[in-house]
Order: sequence, then structure tokens, then C-alpha cells
Amino acid sequence: MADEKIEYQSRLLLNKRGYTTYEPLGVIGIISPFSYPLAIPVTQIATALIAGNTVIFKPSELTPFIGLKIAEFFSKAGFPEGCLSVLPGDKITGQLLVASDIDKILFTGRTRTGKSILRAVADRVLPVTLELGGKDPMLVLGDANIERAVKGAVYGAFINAGQSCCAVERVYVTRDIVESFINGVVEEVENLTLDDPMNPKTEIGPLASEKQRDNVESHIADAIEKGAKILIGGARPEGTSGYFYLPTALTEVDHSMRIMRDETLGPVISIMVVGSVDEAIQLANDSRYGLSASVWTMDVNLAMDVAHQMETGTVTVNDLIFTFGAVECAWGGTKESGIGRVQAVQGLREVCNVKHISFDKGKRVSKIWWYPYNEEYQEFMRLAIMSEHGQKLRTRFRSGSELLTHWRRIFGKQFGL
Repeated sequence: MADEKIEYQSRLLLNKRGYTTYEPLGVIGIISPFSYPLAIPVTQIATALIAGNTVIFKPSELTPFIGLKIAEFFSKAGFPEGCLSVLPGDKITGQLLVASDIDKILFTGRTRTGKSILRAVADRVLPVTLELGGKDPMLVLGDANIERAVKGAVYGAFINAGQSCCAVERVYVTRDIVESFINGVVEEVENLTLDDPMNPKTEIGPLASEKQRDNVESHIADAIEKGAKILIGGARPEGTSGYFYLPTALTEVDHSMRIMRDETLGPVISIMVVGSVDEAIQLANDSRYGLSASVWTMDVNLAMDVAHQMETGTVTVNDLIFTFGAVECAWGGTKESGIGRVQAVQGLREVCNVKHISFDKGKRVSKIWWYPYNEEYQEFMRLAIMSEHGQKLRTRFRSGSELLTHWRRIFGKQFGL
């Protein structure tokens, strides 16, 4: 990244020249999840390498061969040998990487694992960027384009079989349009194609593991026990092999249920009725996660007002999810959804040491704030403060004039005055 010139504002620093420079940190450890085993690490690896670092990359144990393929891509692109090393393995391998002599960790995955990494690096204050879980809300307001909102909700909930940290997992719909919205969602879900992911017509494939499917089923069972109703789905499909689960829509949900509190990462959409925009905002923010949110309304001013009240790292209006695929957009969350950002300029800065360098222009030997202290120096500092921060304009002018007189008396000899 290019150096950035600093413009010092204080009169006491007018002879200063300085800039901010961005230097590589060294060796960056990158740990990525199974959900997007290509897209997530490629962006982070490229960012780290462009900034001048080297990378040790640990792919998910569920997708190790994609990690090895990524190394081939970078090699064919002309990156020098040794700048990217791939370290396949399980969580023990990840723990060893975190404990090694690296200079920073970029981790994407579950919040629980992110917290473990924070504890592991606390004693040596190793810097980390954490892109963690989400429980992303979708707010569908009374004047929304219902057809567009329905299609967005179904895509946002079921893309990648719901195994996205930014998947739509909670939908808050105002009462006046909820019936139309629910009917639209059910109709769209009925038409989804669940099949082998190698089939180009497939829209929902299997979950990544038995453990992941068990998690989905436990969330749904808890919701049903507490009063939720299944609109569609809610079971394993018959006649399939692999960890498939039918795309599922729930209603009559509330925040006592795990399906509305904990990250599900599965093909489930939960729809909750709200009485007002304020209630939708309050419920959307009632989460320990804060990755992204979407607002659906035709009123631009209302959309902006709601967006600024969302406690998330990203808010999209009448759209969703796309920002992760736009490298111009910083990506990351608040609360337990993470620390720091990836992508964009902010992501580049995350893998740099941000260094300030300054020097003096001129022959001044000493500074006014250096020793020895005396009454004359004290008066000089008082005038300097008043000339910059006096409440009235005439006070600042008068103090500035007196300051110049004091400056000549104190520093005149250094400059031959």
C-alpha cells in the first residue's frame, strides 16, 4: 500500500513532516472453514501475499484437496515458491499452527473456535482477525416488493444448503404482509431442486457432514417442542444417500428457541411476525451475533434509518449476501461475529504493520515541552492552547499574537532572531 502523508494540525507541530507506511507483518496463518473452501481462503491468501507477507494455510479437514488445489493456482500464477504453504489436518493441526511462531492469524469459522483461538494467543498478544458465526436477520417491511423479498429470502436461506455464515436465518415480517410473504416462500421452496451437487440443475445439495445435519435437526426439534410450526420440509428426503435435508420453513417462532438464537447453518428459514418497524429492529438486534442484515422496503429514507440502527458489519437494502463476493466491500462483524475485517482497503490494513514515521523540517534544537520547565514556558503553553481552543475568535487572535512574541524570546537564539 502507498504511504499516506500526514498533515499535522497543531501550531506546535508546524515544522513536522510525517507519513503513515504499511509494512508486511511476516508470516500469516490462515484457517478456513468447509462452507466456502475456495472463495474464502483465496481472497485472504491473495490479500496477505499482495501486502508482502508469506502464508501458512490450513484448509478444513472436510475439504483438504481444495486447499492443495489453491496452492497450485498461486504457483501457476507466478508467486514464488515458499510464499504459500498448505497444511492439511484436523483441529490439532490448527492448534499447532496457532501456537507456532507466526505473526498473525486470520480465522474464519465457528464463534466457539474463535474464542478458543483468542484464549490461546492472549499471553503473547498475537494479533488476530476473526470472521465468525452469524444469525443474520432479514427485515421485510410493509411496503416491500413482496415478490422480490420472497425470492431473496429463499435464496438467502438455502444457498449452499444454508451453510453460509451470512445466510438468512431469521426473517421478521410486518403483520400486514406476512400472509402473502409466507405463501410466496412456501411456493418457492416447493419448486427448489434437491439433488446431487454435480447436477447443474441442483439448487440444494447435501450438508457437509452428519454432525452438521444433526445440528439442524436438533434446532428444528427444539423449535417444534416450543410451539413452532413447519410450513414445509422438516425431514430427511427419502431415497437419497448423503447428508441431505429438505429445505424447511418454520413459523410461529420466538427468541426462546435455539433456531432463533444459535447458528444453524442448514436449509432452514424461520419467519416471525412483527407489529412494527421498531419491533423488527429490536428483535433483529436481539442476538449475540452481528455479521450482516438486510432491509426490504421501497422507502429509501426508511431503509437508511433502519440500516444505521442495525448492530452488524454489513447491511444491504433489497438484496443480500452479495457483498462477500465484492472485494471492494470490507467484510466482518460485530459482537460475537468477529474482530477486524477482510477484503477491501480495510482487509489489506489487517495484514500490515501500520507505522508512523515523522521528522522535523528546520534547525530547532529543542521542543517547548522538553525540560527545563519554568514560568515562561508555562505561559507559552497556555497561549498555545488558547490560540487554538479559545472560545471566542478575538481570544484566539490575541493569544496567537502574544504566542509569537513569546516564541521569539524563547527560540530566537536558535534561529538567529
